[in-house]
Amino acid sequence: MLVTFSGVYLAALIAVGRYLFIPATILSTILGSVAVAIYIVESFFAYRGYKVRDFERDPNLEKLNKSYAERTSRYTKQQLILNWSKNHKKNIAVIKRKLKNLNRALFLLFFETVYLAIILMVLSSFKGGD
Repeated sequence: MLVTFSGVYLAALIAVGRYLFIPATILSTILGSVAVAIYIVESFFAYRGYKVRDFERDPNLEKLNKSYAERTSRYTKQQLILNWSKNHKKNIAVIKRKLKNLNRALFLLFFETVYLAIILMVLSSFKGGD
């Protein structure tokens, strides 16, 4: 849907540009500005995807040894399994958010590549004196 929108946008811009005799330099400035805006949004999502986040971890072994040394092994096993389960759920949520942002960034990278290729084809269709 986004690619269709961009195709219609470019076709309309080219038609209006040729009809109103807009020079290629102005048209390239407009199209280049859109490409820069796409790049900024793409960089934002890539940053959010690659940003280092804190993951939930189990307590270190020294703390575990002090707090669970006098407890039964059954109780200790239950506590450890509960901690692992809780931390796993939190970490999966963080990883899914990172993955979502990286997928958005990769989609925008693909879209921007196609967009820039179309811009090059459009601007090469203008005559040299424009």
